[in-house]
Amino acid sequence: MILEQLNMLDSISDRESHTYRITHYLLENRHSIIEYKVNDILKDLDISKSTLRRYSIDLGYKNFTAVQYQLYYELSTRPLYRSCQYDESLWDKIKDKKRIVVLGDESSLAPLLVYKQIFRDTKIPIDFQLYQSLPMKQLIQLNVTSDDIVFFVSLFHSNLGFELGYLDEYITLMESLEQRNIEHIYIGKVAKKKELNENYIEIDERCIADRIHHLCMIFENIYGILDNIQM
Repeated sequence: MILEQLNMLDSISDRESHTYRITHYLLENRHSIIEYKVNDILKDLDISKSTLRRYSIDLGYKNFTAVQYQLYYELSTRPLYRSCQYDESLWDKIKDKKRIVVLGDESSLAPLLVYKQIFRDTKIPIDFQLYQSLPMKQLIQLNVTSDDIVFFVSLFHSNLGFELGYLDEYITLMESLEQRNIEHIYIGKVAKKKELNENYIEIDERCIADRIHHLCMIFENIYGILDNIQM
């Protein structure tokens, strides 16, 4: 499924790379990309024809035209998704935000990537990103401001684990976000709660399946909120 491939690449690729730039361009122009001429795309992205061809081959297609047609086919045949979940307490946290930024490790983000596509047509875009070694630098590169809300997602490391070194500069990062008035919520295993000041949603840790289900239901509720206000 090309949409899943593109959403994964959009989350894990270096933002300065050709792969990210082409992927993001495809997703941003997904509904009209079938009408685009290759030469226009090369000009817009300032890349060579060989770069675009290599990108298409890496995706598993013989050329870029095949990529365009596959993307058009999936978008035109994919059923409209409606959520049956709605959580007003979450709505209070995101209603005035312009973007949701989600940071997590690969195992924690993988179950959520299905939401990346369906969130694209909602009022508030969602940006899934893998943790990098310098998360503050990462958030600066993402141009995160007080208009955004940041979710830190973890299925396997508790907030205490973050503080002990799993995510470098975690404490400094939290302090910096608060100083810049950027709202943030930790979603995951909670080893201690006092320092979180209610900026957390605890994940049930009885078994991995329960954790994944609980995590997905949180984002199902967020999507349900945005879906309902657009209907």
